[in-house]
Amino acid sequence: MFRKEAPDAQRRESLLLWMEGLTDEKVKAYLSLHPQVLDEFVSESVSAETVEKWLKRKTNKAKDEPSPKEVSRYQDTNMQGVVYELNSYIEQRLDTGGDNHLLLYELSSIIRIATKADGFALYFLGECNNSLCVFIPPGMKEGQPRLIPAGPITQGTTISAYVAKSRKTLLVEDILGDERFPRGTGLESGTRIQSVLCLPIVTAIGDLIGILELYRHWGKEAFCLSHQEVATANLAWA
Repeated sequence: MFRKEAPDAQRRESLLLWMEGLTDEKVKAYLSLHPQVLDEFVSESVSAETVEKWLKRKTNKAKDEPSPKEVSRYQDTNMQGVVYELNSYIEQRLDTGGDNHLLLYELSSIIRIATKADGFALYFLGECNNSLCVFIPPGMKEGQPRLIPAGPITQGTTISAYVAKSRKTLLVEDILGDERFPRGTGLESGTRIQSVLCLPIVTAIGDLIGILELYRHWGKEAFCLSHQEVATANLAWA
């Protein structure tokens, strides 16, 4: 009989295999998404003298650089691979049993932060693939996620249905003044929604999986092309 490998040894082996695939960019991106990890490491393992040297070096570098450009870390081309790595971990943690709905919801949460959206809605196809359902993640009291019917896939209703029908990304600065969507987002957020960025989620062979709808409240700055590029890049692997 073969001797069963101890759980600790299995964990060490899995950790080593995972570490072999790490790159500087992946570590940087992970720390960007999880700043508390970096805070804990610095406070526990780095001396005050070293931190002071870092601050001096950063100050001197800032003086030498002419008018630095604001570039979002989420626009890095390496971010697609990083998001995939992060959500592979999320998938294991959530133990979804092969259901990718929660995985895509977690990814959508990351994209919401990256695009500075006030909120988002994630839609999946309903029965017969001719309608949409809003995905509701499991809450504190409810242990199971839910799919709430949101209406048929047709034009002349909501922006999500329009995008599902056309399979084209839409960026709308003011949805209240757009006659293509008489029902707006169809969401009851309690706060007036103005700017909307709506993207189809499709497979590599062109099959529609769902719709990601990002929104900003009334009075906030509208989405722009760079936000669309960020969201599109991070949905590319889905």
